[in-house]
This record gives sequence, C-alpha cells and structure tokens, in this order.
Amino acid sequence: MPDVISRLENALRRNPNCYTGLMIRQRAFHIKKGPSGDQEALALIYADDPGLSKYWYGHIQRHPKEPGFVACLVWTEIFINGDCPETLFARFHYWVKDRLNYEPCTVQRPGDAFHHVPTFAQAVAGLEVIIQRFNLDERWPPDEMDTQPVEFRIMDVYPLHAPLRFKKP
Repeated sequence: MPDVISRLENALRRNPNCYTGLMIRQRAFHIKKGPSGDQEALALIYADDPGLSKYWYGHIQRHPKEPGFVACLVWTEIFINGDCPETLFARFHYWVKDRLNYEPCTVQRPGDAFHHVPTFAQAVAGLEVIIQRFNLDERWPPDEMDTQPVEFRIMDVYPLHAPLRFKKP
C-alpha cells in the first residue's frame, strides 16, 4: 500500500484532537517580547534519544544581570512544546528558569555553548555558531566526559535562586 503514509497523515490533519504542537512543525522561533521582557529566540537543536541525551535547545534572551544578550546551549530532560510562540516561550522559562530543569554542559571549544554580546543580532550570530558546532558525539565522548570543561555561565542566566524543584522535608 504505497499511500499508507499519506492516508494516515490526512486522517491526522482532519482530527484537531491529534495535535503535536509547534516544535513538531518547525524548530526555531522568535518572539518580540518574551517572558524575559525583551525579544527572545528558541531553537530545538537535538531530540533523538531522550533516554540518554535528553533534549538540547538554543536560547537567546536579554542577560538578567548584565547589559546585552546571551545565547546559550541548554540541555534538559523536558521536551518543550506549545500551541503558539507565547506558550512555547512561557513553558521554556517555566521548565528551565523556574523549575531549574537543565544541566550545564561540557564544552570542547570557547563559544560552543555560551555567547554574551551587546545586541540581539550578535546573539543570533552566536547561536548560529553554537548550532553549527553542535555534535553530540564530540560533546560527550565517554572516555573524556570527566575531563572536559563545563560551561557554568548558564547558571547566571537561569540562576539557582529560582524556586526549588523539590520542597524541603
């Protein structure tokens, strides 16, 4: 049956209850005023093996403490999706900034996980570099994982003074 895929895709399109959100149709988004109070961009960089590698996003926002914008590589166990850009960015902030569901990642070269620059346009260029350099096999070689430097500046963008994930006993 050569038309199996087209028949199933058509059936999925006809039923509004079969919804997959924005990240299934497109991987990069921009919003003029996001939860950070200024323009932001978000890109889903890697989502192939959620059990081991989780999800990798590129995120741009105004730096919360210093002048300028940041482009960060964000590693989280949450697949973040939404029905519109406003919801998508709100959920990203909820899971990463509010719930602290991210981990600082290792770096192989300067600039492959973090850029702090004066303008949004420069942050976009920085995120392009992060995306161009992304290679999970190079980022996570099993024999070198403990020796690679970790990019901790992401913690200035998504600070640890946000609400804790768990309540104290």
